Amino acid sequence: MEKHSPLQIMFLGTGSDVGKSVITGAFCRIIYKLGYRVAPFKAQNMALNSFVTMDGREMGRAQVFQAMASGILPDSDMNPVLLKPSGNSSTQVIVQGKVLKGPEGYDCRRLLQHKGSDIPKSPGKLQQVKK
Repeated sequence: MEKHSPLQIMFLGTGSDVGKSVITGAFCRIIYKLGYRVAPFKAQNMALNSFVTMDGREMGRAQVFQAMASGILPDSDMNPVLLKPSGNSSTQVIVQGKVLKGPEGYDCRRLLQHKGSDIPKSPGKLQQVKK
C-alpha cells in the first residue's frame, strides 16, 4: 500500500482577532465529520490564558478548541511555543508545554536551540495522533 503525505492546510489573516482560530476550528470539525484524521497546529501563539493538558503541559486555548473540534485530546505539540505577556515588558515563554527558565523576554533563535527541544519535530508527532 502506497503511503501518502498528509494534506496540510494553512489559514492566514491580516492581523490578530480576525477569525483565523475560529475558521480553523470549523474546518477541523468539518474534516473530522467527513471521516478524516485531523490535528490543529500553531507553531507560536501569544495569549494571556492557557489550558493545562492531561499530562500537565500548557498550551493555547484556541488549539484546545480546535483539538476538541477534531475529536482528539489536546497535546502541547499542537502549540509548541506559547508566549504569555506578564506585564512590565516581560513575557513568560512556554516551550513544549513547560515554562522555559531564563531571563525575561525571549529570543526565537534561543528557543529553537533550547537544550532538548523538539519544537521542529512537533508537526510530525501530530501525524501519529489517533482518533
